[in-house]
Amino acid sequence: MYDSGTLILQRGVNTAPPGEAPVMELSTVWESYYEARTVGVQRYYTAMEHAAQADAVVRVPRYYGIAPDTDRITLFPVDHKDAGVYKVLQVQHVMDNDGLSATDITLERTGALDGST
Repeated sequence: MYDSGTLILQRGVNTAPPGEAPVMELSTVWESYYEARTVGVQRYYTAMEHAAQADAVVRVPRYYGIAPDTDRITLFPVDHKDAGVYKVLQVQHVMDNDGLSATDITLERTGALDGST
C-alpha cells in the first residue's frame, strides 16, 4: 500500500538567540512511507480558488502532527517523478479501502515559495 516512496515531515524552528532577528531552520519531525494519490479535479480547482496549486496528494498511516501552511514535506519517490520539497496545503484524516486509519496530505511544490526545488 505505502509503496510509492518515503517522506520526511519538517517544521521551521527559530534558532536565533533571544532578541535577535529570527533565523528559521527546518527540523525533522516525522518520517514515513507514503502512497501517491491522484489530484482530483475538485481538489485542484479548490486550491486554485485559494491562490494555491495542488501538485501532489499522498496517503500515509494516520498521523495527527501535521500543520498545514507551516510544515514542509520532502518526497523521495521510488520513480523520482515527484521528488522535491512541498508545502502542506491540506490534511484529511480518512479510512482507506481496508478500513484502516490514514491521512491524506495535499501538497504544493515550494520552488516558487522559498527557492527550494
